[in-house]
Amino acid sequence: MILQAMLFDLYGTLVFPLRMSQHITAIEEITKVLDVDFDDLHDGWVKDFPRRMQGGFSSVAQNLESIVPKLDKYPNANTLAE
Repeated sequence: MILQAMLFDLYGTLVFPLRMSQHITAIEEITKVLDVDFDDLHDGWVKDFPRRMQGGFSSVAQNLESIVPKLDKYPNANTLAE
């Protein structure tokens, strides 16, 4: 049998999860750059958690691309990558 894939549990095994204060600070910084409401962005981020954990987004920018238009904001790719 040939090994074709390897799965890692990164939560606490190899990478410690963000503390809540770090999570809040990160979301606050994103809201400033994208000019969106904190609660709205945070709600979208939480709702996307399962998809993010299953590899549904290739980057944070791609995850934001799925949330921000629902908030009636349409930033360009460079802004999302920031």
